[in-house]
Amino acid sequence: MRSKPMFRYLSIYLGLSLSIAPAGALACDNLLQSDGTVGLSVKGEPAQDPQRWFTVPDYPADAERARIQGTVSIQLTIDTTGHVADCRIRESSGNASLDRATCMLVARRGRFIVQRDATGQPQPFSYAMSKTWKLTSR
Repeated sequence: MRSKPMFRYLSIYLGLSLSIAPAGALACDNLLQSDGTVGLSVKGEPAQDPQRWFTVPDYPADAERARIQGTVSIQLTIDTTGHVADCRIRESSGNASLDRATCMLVARRGRFIVQRDATGQPQPFSYAMSKTWKLTSR
């Protein structure tokens, strides 16, 4: 017995093809991983550009006075509500104030799209990023 295709294809006058799923069908082909496990329906990511979490007045005063610049690499743990649950320094800038300010500001301002598994359940996840602190002329 021949099975019915899950999707029907329509050809449009311009040569485009549209895939139309039957009502209530869920296309999950992209959720199955090569190792046979089920993947994600929504990948967690920042809700906005992470650079927007930092402003010029956020520069730590002691580092600014000492004219210290640097790049901080951090590893974040994001909870099931899209908030930062933990921030760890992967690579220090060499200045404790810059490192501390990076984690503090990301924890306070960082918001993430909630990661969801194939069944739609929220999942905690990790996110790595770097922040470069550069002095600007004011």
